[in-house]
Amino acid sequence: MLIAFLLFIGCSAPGTAVSSTTYNHSPINSDNQPNSLTTAEPDQQNQIDQTDTSSTSNPNTIDVAAQWQEPELLYGCEVTSVSMLLDAAGHPVDKMELADQVPKDPTAEVKADDGTILSWGDPDTGFVGDITGDNDGYGVNHGPIVKLVNQYLPGKALDLTGSPFNKILDQVASGKPVVVWTTVDFTPTDVWVSWQGPNGPVNITYNEHAALLVGFNDGEVFVNDPLDDTAAKAVDRESFMQSWEQLGEQAVSFN
Repeated sequence: MLIAFLLFIGCSAPGTAVSSTTYNHSPINSDNQPNSLTTAEPDQQNQIDQTDTSSTSNPNTIDVAAQWQEPELLYGCEVTSVSMLLDAAGHPVDKMELADQVPKDPTAEVKADDGTILSWGDPDTGFVGDITGDNDGYGVNHGPIVKLVNQYLPGKALDLTGSPFNKILDQVASGKPVVVWTTVDFTPTDVWVSWQGPNGPVNITYNEHAALLVGFNDGEVFVNDPLDDTAAKAVDRESFMQSWEQLGEQAVSFN
């Protein structure tokens, strides 16, 4: 007999009940270690002096208007973060257009009798599942997001995935925010599952999330969080770094 139950997971808003078989992704291997990802060096020609970065009361942040992924895009944390990124780049694009244009993996979802996902798409190829949440939804990794940014800023997308965290902060200090992959509460997670993708196993966490990094100081980072429409939300820096590393050190910005 099929037993259905509900969990609060992924990029959906707190208090939103979704199927336990709608997961979000993490580029980790079967040993729960980040997979090898291409490293890109940030462009520091436009680096600006950072002021008062050690002060928790006066953080140096980039002023970018917050956006909320819901109600239209239950699993739209990545594209909503990209919408904020493009706004900061002076090329605003609506999140719904980005949801339509983001590369997608059309691989059908296959479940066992108990609801466990046996096979589905690969987020390295494109968005997996239904971004609106009308059906099971998942997410997308940095590679397809780089393609999406380049569609609107030709040749200017900057894939910082795999770079040391201080280089991500250098990009922010230069006045350019960064889309980063983390968890819904910006802390490390120990909840991981997997399914078979078209290119091999896909290992994921229930808690995957993406947000826009807009500032930092010695003890905190500041993010625009599409899950709750918050601008420059203060998050513990060490916990954030740990969650970002778990999610494969994924980061995308622009030149």
